[in-house]
Amino acid sequence: MKRRNWPLWLLTMLVLLGGLAAVLQLRMRIREEAVSGERAPQESAAPMSSSAAEQPEERALANKQEATPEPKSEATPEPKSEATPEPTPEPTPEPTPEPTPEPTPEPTPEPTPEPTPEPTPEPTPEPTPEPEPEAELVPVQVINRGVTLEMLTDGSYHTEKEIYRGDTVTIRAEAEICALYFQWDRPPLPWTLVCGEQEQEQGQFGFVHEYVVLPEPCTEVELHLSRGNDYGITEVYAFSAGARPDWVQDWQPPWEEPEILVVATHSDDEFIFFGGLIPKYVDEGRRLQMLYIVRHTSFRRHEMLNSLWTAGVTHYPVMTESSDIYKPTVREVREYYGVNYVTNFLIEQLRRFRPQVVVGQAVDGDSGHPVHIFGVECLRSAVDRCPDPEADPASAEMYGVYEIPKVYLHLYGEPEDMVTLDYDPPLASFGGATAWEVAELAFQQCVTQYEAAKYEVYGEGSVHDTRKYGLYQSLVGPDLEKNDLFENLPTASAPGAPGG
Repeated sequence: MKRRNWPLWLLTMLVLLGGLAAVLQLRMRIREEAVSGERAPQESAAPMSSSAAEQPEERALANKQEATPEPKSEATPEPKSEATPEPTPEPTPEPTPEPTPEPTPEPTPEPTPEPTPEPTPEPTPEPTPEPEPEAELVPVQVINRGVTLEMLTDGSYHTEKEIYRGDTVTIRAEAEICALYFQWDRPPLPWTLVCGEQEQEQGQFGFVHEYVVLPEPCTEVELHLSRGNDYGITEVYAFSAGARPDWVQDWQPPWEEPEILVVATHSDDEFIFFGGLIPKYVDEGRRLQMLYIVRHTSFRRHEMLNSLWTAGVTHYPVMTESSDIYKPTVREVREYYGVNYVTNFLIEQLRRFRPQVVVGQAVDGDSGHPVHIFGVECLRSAVDRCPDPEADPASAEMYGVYEIPKVYLHLYGEPEDMVTLDYDPPLASFGGATAWEVAELAFQQCVTQYEAAKYEVYGEGSVHDTRKYGLYQSLVGPDLEKNDLFENLPTASAPGAPGG
């Protein structure tokens, strides 16, 4: 058996085993690092490089070789060891970049609140004054020529006393008198009231119902009558301090420029044939003026004023000087009253008042009454001639000529062309009563006509339907709405304070 060189073989084997152990150890470390890299990819530390891993093994092998002495032997060529392949280094993973932090927004400053304005204090309403208590009646004695005239304090206008012109009438009371209310039998001439040291002129308007406020409270008042004519008195009322009672009439002079002029023959016709027209337009605040063709006497005059006052009229009516005399035919009426006199009187009043609207009775007089027919004839003639300066030259010179914008006659023309007024809505100035209801109450003041039971306020369905009026003349075109006498005029009807 050929003898081998055991020291050299042993050394060679040790070197080979050491290298193999180093390679195996390196692969196991690489595998562990790969596994740990998969588990924790987020770690930022880079894995150890292969060269760095090899350094401890090489250093240990070198130390070992230095420590082992090489045996002296024949020079034997060293076998070429197989080159150990260096492991391909794993690619170093890119470090995961830290997320860029969002910039912290600067805090939005809180808006400075607007200062809350101080609330404007509501104006303190003026306290509503307490209504003045109503005046009370004061018992009085009326004395003329040393005689107490008891018929003048009996509460009836059917009793009257003639007082001679130039006489003095004395009114005495135990309590103080602050106001007087006279009901004259006929329009009085001017007279003088004496209260204490003060004098006051009265009667300048000729009002049959006259309310007088004394210049100072008195217990004795004197009436100094004019020497121009005798006086007739039917009633005297005296009042304490306080508000005038509603039934006491405080008449105002006729309107200077009324908006509507209502022409009736007698003092009951304005309600029998015109129904609620007067209270309707008074409630709307229209300036309404009444005119009568005849002049009533005695109790009919009191009924006229009482009925108008009930319907809200406060401006004194005007009338001709023709007394109310019945004639059976129109021809006789024309002869008695005088066509020229009545027509010229109406022309003068139309020019004086210059109304926007005139209302008259039906062409047939509404009932065939001869005086009614005569009155409408005169009114139509006056309307036609009013613009003519040759008609009644005296009034043309005084007032100028005038053409009325709208003239209506009751039931005039074709039914489809007529205006139909609504008398059903409640009227504020009459406490919610309708125009129908006010007209009924007003007509009841015409006691002699109402109690005769021959007449009534004619309503819907009657041949004298008081709601319907036709245009006799218009300067402003035809009516289209047909529900207002003031249609097409510059000022339309509007609710307001009573205007009668």
